Amino acid sequence: MVSPLIPIAFSQEKIIELENKDYDLKIEYPQSWNVREGDIEPGDFTTQIAIFEPQGEAGMHRSDEYNCADVCIVLYIDNSLRESNLAIETYLDQSINSLKDDLNNFEVIYYDTTNTKLDEHQAYKLVYQEENKDKKYTTVQSGVMYDNQVYIIEYKAMEDYYEQYLPVAEEMIKSLKLPDK
Repeated sequence: MVSPLIPIAFSQEKIIELENKDYDLKIEYPQSWNVREGDIEPGDFTTQIAIFEPQGEAGMHRSDEYNCADVCIVLYIDNSLRESNLAIETYLDQSINSLKDDLNNFEVIYYDTTNTKLDEHQAYKLVYQEENKDKKYTTVQSGVMYDNQVYIIEYKAMEDYYEQYLPVAEEMIKSLKLPDK
C-alpha cells in the first residue's frame, strides 16, 4: 500500500552534504533521511560507501538479510573491473548478464550509454525490475568509469514507493561529485 504522505520535494527540504573523505566523494541528500557509511561486506566485489534511506515506513528494514529498506539509495564502487580500457557499453552488458543470473524475474526496463552523465562524465543508466520474496522492486542504476574504477549510485524501491521517491533520488544522483583528479 502506498503511503498517503508525499515526501517533501528535494528543493523544499533542508539539504545536507555528505563528504566522504576516504573516497573523496560528495553527495547531497535530504536532512530527514538516514545515512549509513561504510562497507557492509569488506572483501567482496563491491565497496559500499553509503546507504541512504528515508525515515518512516519506506525506510524500515524488514529483515537482516538485506542491506536496504523498501527504499534506498546506495553509493558504491564495483571492484570487479579487470580491464582499465573497457568500454562502458561492454561493462553495462556484463552487468546486465550478471544481474540476470543473480536476480529473480529480472527484467530490463531501460538502458542508455550515450545520454547519461555523472558529474559531467560519460556514464550509463540502467532501469530494471526484480522480484524478491513476493515483492517487486524497481532499480535505477547509474555508473561511471572513473580513474580505473566503476562508481555506481543506485536507487532501489519497492513498487509501492518507486514513483513517490523517484524525484528525490534523481536529485541526489545529479548532486554526486566524484574525486578530483
